[in-house]
Amino acid sequence: MKKIAIYGKGGSGKSTVSAALSVTFSRRGDKVLHVGCDPKADSTLTLTDGFPVPTLLDLLYKDNPRPRKEEFVFPTRRGIDCVEAGGPEPGSGCGGRGIARMFELFGQMRLLENGGYDLALFDVLGDVVCGGFAAPLRMGFADRAFIVVSEEPLSLFAANNIIHAIRTYSANGVRLGGLIVNVSDSGAAVERVLRYAKAISVPIAGIIPRDPAIQDAEFDYETAAELPVGSPTVAAFEKLADFVEGSFATELSIPEPLSREALFELASDGRSKPRRIQRAPVAEGLGVAAADNAVSTGEEQVGDSPVSREIPRDRVVLGGDRSRESFERLFGFHRPQARRQDLAVSAVRLRGEALEIGVVAGDRAAFVVRLKPLSKESQQFASTDELSIAHATPLDRAARQVMEFLVRHIQKASPPFQQLVSVVTKDPDAQVESADKHQRSVDRSADGTVPRHWNVWGGKSTQGRFFFSEERSRLVMGELRLSDDIPRIHHATDACQFSEQDTSPYSWHFVKHPWPVRKSADPVVASRNSLLTNIRDYEMINGSNARFEEALNRLPTASVATPLWVDVSCIPAIAGEDFPSAITHFEERTGRLVATTGVSDASVVFEFSRIGRRFAASLPKRETLPGTVALLGFPETAAVDELVDLLVQSGLKVVGRQVPELDFSQFEALSQAHTFLVWPQWEYRLLVNDIFGVFPGNRMEVVPPYGVDGTVRFIEGVLAQCGLSDVELPEEVKAKAARVSEELQELTVGTKQIRLGLATTEDQVGLLEKPERFCGVPLKD
Repeated sequence: MKKIAIYGKGGSGKSTVSAALSVTFSRRGDKVLHVGCDPKADSTLTLTDGFPVPTLLDLLYKDNPRPRKEEFVFPTRRGIDCVEAGGPEPGSGCGGRGIARMFELFGQMRLLENGGYDLALFDVLGDVVCGGFAAPLRMGFADRAFIVVSEEPLSLFAANNIIHAIRTYSANGVRLGGLIVNVSDSGAAVERVLRYAKAISVPIAGIIPRDPAIQDAEFDYETAAELPVGSPTVAAFEKLADFVEGSFATELSIPEPLSREALFELASDGRSKPRRIQRAPVAEGLGVAAADNAVSTGEEQVGDSPVSREIPRDRVVLGGDRSRESFERLFGFHRPQARRQDLAVSAVRLRGEALEIGVVAGDRAAFVVRLKPLSKESQQFASTDELSIAHATPLDRAARQVMEFLVRHIQKASPPFQQLVSVVTKDPDAQVESADKHQRSVDRSADGTVPRHWNVWGGKSTQGRFFFSEERSRLVMGELRLSDDIPRIHHATDACQFSEQDTSPYSWHFVKHPWPVRKSADPVVASRNSLLTNIRDYEMINGSNARFEEALNRLPTASVATPLWVDVSCIPAIAGEDFPSAITHFEERTGRLVATTGVSDASVVFEFSRIGRRFAASLPKRETLPGTVALLGFPETAAVDELVDLLVQSGLKVVGRQVPELDFSQFEALSQAHTFLVWPQWEYRLLVNDIFGVFPGNRMEVVPPYGVDGTVRFIEGVLAQCGLSDVELPEEVKAKAARVSEELQELTVGTKQIRLGLATTEDQVGLLEKPERFCGVPLKD
């Protein structure tokens, strides 16, 4: 069986070519399945006499998850079976998911294997924009792909992108059979397409001539292969069908797409092109802008050895004063002409494989020069013909003269790239920062210090944050939760409830908490004070806003002060659903505050802060009570519970514990707390400052009280902070401290006899009785 996929830029005549090919193969006696994979559902119109067949996704929308073949496969008078995938209304849902779902159904019902087809042809949406539209390649439903191109440059750009996708899924056996040239102008030459095909070593499968009769035939719902006998168009499709059939008997290689620069050069037909000027973002001084390459003056030797360590992809190395001075000499800024222009290097950054130098001309203009090697192996720059200098402000005449000076000076010579890199890496003042602006702000706020030198690997500046900052932050944020029983809407499918990662004792993970699934025809499943929209597959494709609005309207009546919590799962978030508008309309109609959290960890913090601050600000102002404390951000462990007991035994009153669990019912008591003890968990800092900053109590950021002596010092420090420095520790607390010290001393003596030990918490002791938890290694008592 021959399985082919037809791709190409929108408007290139892809559906015209696909339908005509299906007719051509059908005439040869092949049983053909023609599948339209475009949400417009127009690929089969010329095969069905203009009758728009019901789409497969229409059946799914009617909540028919397993439609029968006869419900969506439609035979035509030409003996070709037709299927249209269909898709959502423009601007809603996820068409790519719809295409992928169609192929999942094909696989489940073994449509291609059991249909008796000789050829299956898939007419796919214009370009491969995501994994959904790459489904024929990704899921093994196409052995050969053909790309319809015209002589227009943008058609070649689309073809180049499609070749990237074909390479991605080449392990599935799919190969590019060739390019199908469908000229859009009868007077235009196709040499550009021929040059492109030669450059990527891909054959031309066929050339379809410009024929006005094709459009006339399509108005009569006939294909280009059904023009009168003797038509050059019909002959062209016969030759194309011969080539397609022959490609299955040929061993095809995997093509290498052209780089953007090479493709631009080819598409421009070799004409000289103006130097490309790109605007740089103005944020953070010069920002980061694009230029392809540059060279130096070569007047002096800069650096003497290559960089000794590869820069991590998520890091940016910032050069210091020495780096800036070196590049000022390199660029000739000591020359009189440069001095008159007041030129200076403002910043030097080493970002991945690129070196970025910011240049300012007084307060008149700012530029960014980007240096980049030809390849990882190359020590030289790329061609200076591609040099561009990005600028952040409009160029007047004087600024343009500055830029021209830079270009002339940079293009004079080209020392090895790694010598320039070593200027930064050997700069003792160089520093390392995250490439992500948000992460940089997080890193800086964590300890209030500037980043350390990039060669310094030890210490708190790198441990944890440098390697595992995102994962650690995600796990910490996963602990945040509300204990108040406020109305909630979970905008998700019920499957999400079982696949949540087990990050805390409160996670609903199916391994720990087998949830009973209620059989109900009600699309909105209710549980206590919460609603689950329970999105189905057809709503993932066509949009789930109607289901979400239904859940909002079914909420019980509550006071304006009672907020609503909405959890949005990844499904509507990734599909780009317009649930924010539904929430806005609900807030305007009811006056209630709605907090929304999605797949982003940051959204949880901001929404918790917004609701908590509103509750805190609404409380009446009261005087604080001496000797009262509240704990913020303390982990919920047995050790912290014991610590709270010690504070109480020492004469303090603990009026509440907040974060990672928020309990609004405690807020009135918290408003009278004399001192807030803040655990130094930087992920919670924004939340703690935003909510509890409105309370009048003092703030005390504590060091975790490790050990017996540390715990005693901690309690004494809290007493002093609460104005009770003259209060002596109770005898029972002193006695407990002495008793624990004796136990630790005995433990110390005992551990000296052990060569290897396993340290566990009390609730983990049971694991020792299950050797399978230790990879089958049996453990003695």
